[in-house]
Amino acid sequence: MKTKSLYLTHIISLLLVLFFSLPSQAFDKDGLIKKILCISSFGSENLYVQEELLSFVRDAGRDDTSFMPIFELMNCRSLNNISAWQESMQEILTRHKNPDIVVLLGNEAAITYFSMPEEQYRKIPVYVLQCNNSLACLTKPYGITSVQTEKRGSIRDIKEIMKGFNVRYAELKDYDVVANIELIQRLYGHTHNIAVLTDNSYTGLCMQYAVKKVEERFPKFKFHYLDGRNLDMEQALERVRRLPSRTILLLGGWEIDKNESTYLSNAVYAFKNARSNVLLPVFSFSGAGIGYWPIGGYIPWEPTEREHLSKFFHEDLETGMSQKAEIHILPKTFVFDETVLESMEISKEEVPENSIFLNGKMSGKDFVREYKWYAILGLSLIALLAIIALTAVAYSIRISRLRKTLQASEEQLRKEKEELQKSEYKLRIAKERTEEAERAKSLFISNISHEIRTPLNSIVGFAQVMTEMMKEQPEVAEFARIIQNDSEKLSKLIDGLLEVSDIQSGNKRINKERVNIISFIASMVDNMKQSMKEGVTLSFTSPYPAMDMDTDINRLIQVLMNLIQYSMRNTDKGYIIVAVEKDPANTMAQISVTDTGQVLPKEVQKVLFNRFEKKEEFIQGANMELTICQTIIESLGGNIWLDESYEGGTRFVFSHPL
Repeated sequence: MKTKSLYLTHIISLLLVLFFSLPSQAFDKDGLIKKILCISSFGSENLYVQEELLSFVRDAGRDDTSFMPIFELMNCRSLNNISAWQESMQEILTRHKNPDIVVLLGNEAAITYFSMPEEQYRKIPVYVLQCNNSLACLTKPYGITSVQTEKRGSIRDIKEIMKGFNVRYAELKDYDVVANIELIQRLYGHTHNIAVLTDNSYTGLCMQYAVKKVEERFPKFKFHYLDGRNLDMEQALERVRRLPSRTILLLGGWEIDKNESTYLSNAVYAFKNARSNVLLPVFSFSGAGIGYWPIGGYIPWEPTEREHLSKFFHEDLETGMSQKAEIHILPKTFVFDETVLESMEISKEEVPENSIFLNGKMSGKDFVREYKWYAILGLSLIALLAIIALTAVAYSIRISRLRKTLQASEEQLRKEKEELQKSEYKLRIAKERTEEAERAKSLFISNISHEIRTPLNSIVGFAQVMTEMMKEQPEVAEFARIIQNDSEKLSKLIDGLLEVSDIQSGNKRINKERVNIISFIASMVDNMKQSMKEGVTLSFTSPYPAMDMDTDINRLIQVLMNLIQYSMRNTDKGYIIVAVEKDPANTMAQISVTDTGQVLPKEVQKVLFNRFEKKEEFIQGANMELTICQTIIESLGGNIWLDESYEGGTRFVFSHPL
């Protein structure tokens, strides 16, 4: 159940204590700054921790430090790369010789460090966080001696593994599988099967072995293991759909599958909706997913442990690390999701006493009393910003009409030469008014954008704060999310208006240079593949290994990204293909973006690039994105259109001079 924010809180607490406590003791006998080597098993948390810590130091105005925190990442993503863990640990310790303190974050970092045979590492003070009390044993070929065994499926106590090392503090999690199965018997006495879901990580393996260790104590149940080492996401979902009746799902965690695909919160919703017609009771013995999907479980409960961690490190520094080392097992408690309990028709009286309940409902009277002014303020600001945005749109429409009037005047001047004098006078007056209006428009949009952004940033910021503060009150969090989303949409609308205005007025110049567009487009497509929906692929094809042209590559890539994002919103399944070709005369490059999404109606296709018409009520932001694309392509000397002959989805094509 540990979240990334709570994870960071633990580490930042430790590092800030080390940073600000007893700075005179942080120097060694030669007056050098001491090194605190933090080794994390996986994820990008090290970068977040480093940025948070350095930001805190800058805000505090502190220019010198009494120690140097060093952050290293082992990248232990899954069990597929376990053979590289030992080498990665050796490289880190070789690169940072003789650290004064070592902080190990995660099971993988701990078992690998405690396998180091060199005597020097046994003397360094070590702090162990985010580890299990019992660790899964591995077979000999993996070479990690601390958990090496000939017997598969066994587990080993970490306190035995740490013997001989100078461990100052260890914060450990102990999973009580027996208590969770007894809870299942208590609430679902008719259960015949227990399905255990664990992922392709070392922690997932530890959880699986913890269940197998007690399996024989419950002969009435048949255990089904959904093992991420052998299943990808789709296979795991299919196994869940095919589980027999009278089955309870016991959740360990699911973040990485056999293909090393990473899933965070989206895995919760995928498994939650796997059996749409049958309610599947789910319990979590690790804490994973509680508050979103499982009914609850008997889990290590961490929110109360922050002060304990900081206090120990503070006293450890004050006493020169002479106080007694401590191995701290996180306390366990029963935690339940009140909303899920209600949906499964389980009353609070049926669960153990002194349980903790999440997602409790607030009465309507209490909600109105507590949050009515926030809602009134937020809605008032949104209404004000909407009025301002509509005013800006109306002003832009007025300017467009003035421009059309000018064009009509020029045409009339050519046809009626006999009224040249009178028409010339009218044209001059109209031109002056248009130029004055253009200047007024640019100044107005520029001023309005800056005036709007200040309150808009406040709205977004407070909406984010409200979302975080009201996690246990979904209705309030939903209101805050609506305010935040609508404010972000409004900000994008204003940015789009400003960008179109700047390009048309010449405030943003086109900077052309000679580039090979094939390499740039291929690189951009590779970067955007990570953002695709599940079931949608993105690819790039070109018959030419290289194609040089004079262009503003940043503007060209912006057009492609807008069109790909349009297709991503429009496509739920299938593919998106970016292709580069040349016209028959070899004078223009033709770049297309093709998807297998929804087919636009014929009446929408005909007016798709009419700037101020609402084409697609179901795709927000499409009008402004297409307007920006059209403006940029035209400024580069090309043209953009919708291929009306393509019926498999949507295909946009734009040309660019070679």
